[in-house]
Amino acid sequence: MLKRLLYILFQGNIFIAICAAAYCIETAYIFDLQIEDLSFYLWIFFATLLAYNLHSLAAIRNSDAADQPKLVDPFARIIHPFFTGLAAIGTGYYTTRIDMGEHWMVVLLTALLTIGYSYPLLFWRSKRKLREYGIAKVIILALVWTISTVFLPLQDPHWYAHPIVWLVMARRFLFMIALCLPFDIRDVEKDQLQGIATVPNVIGVQRTYRLINQILLAIFVLTMPAFFLGAWGITTAILFSVVFTGIIIYLSRQNKHALMYLGAIDGMILLQALLVTFFVHLQKYGF
Repeated sequence: MLKRLLYILFQGNIFIAICAAAYCIETAYIFDLQIEDLSFYLWIFFATLLAYNLHSLAAIRNSDAADQPKLVDPFARIIHPFFTGLAAIGTGYYTTRIDMGEHWMVVLLTALLTIGYSYPLLFWRSKRKLREYGIAKVIILALVWTISTVFLPLQDPHWYAHPIVWLVMARRFLFMIALCLPFDIRDVEKDQLQGIATVPNVIGVQRTYRLINQILLAIFVLTMPAFFLGAWGITTAILFSVVFTGIIIYLSRQNKHALMYLGAIDGMILLQALLVTFFVHLQKYGF
């Protein structure tokens, strides 16, 4: 029973959808936005749930096409179509409840990138999925997450002229790259067989780990302006987040279990959101 519940939570992509919504809430706390209506955050939750389950369905279809249906857990053939349908309904409903103003073109672009990651787009001549472009797939994933969890939650265009916004976007972009690279390391042999030139296949696994450490250091450096502007709570939260993420990624070198990646590494998104929320509240009301 517990195994099935964990499967639904992680393999069913509920957990990563929670992480996406939490990341948007983190953005709201960083910029001191009022959270009066949860419609936008529920829209992000269901849209993420839809995107990741569509990707899971694509993986099932690829296994069937390769005449390897036994590689797919029979439970997955029930769970992913169910959550895809549920997420589509939820996304559609909350789309009618939010007002994205001039941002709908950005939403459309993000949606196309998300779909193109798992499915070849009709107008894409090579008929290749975006994830098959190796290094580009990490950049695309990080870009989609950054737009969805920083750019869209702000909504008011006046924010985009503020340098701090772009620093937060850069930090979020780098953090997502740091979290995506361990997945590429895990899949290095499979990607090599498929001819996908991911970062580990280009520069090697050990250099990729060093790159991750350098990215984590850069993230903390990008947080220092917040400290000098008096936002020590955000700086402290990001410092703890960077340290914990570094530890988890180090542990993943030996532990290749699915929960290490879908739970612990992806969980660093949720941890960062919780840390930022806690320390921002601590600075605002505690000290």
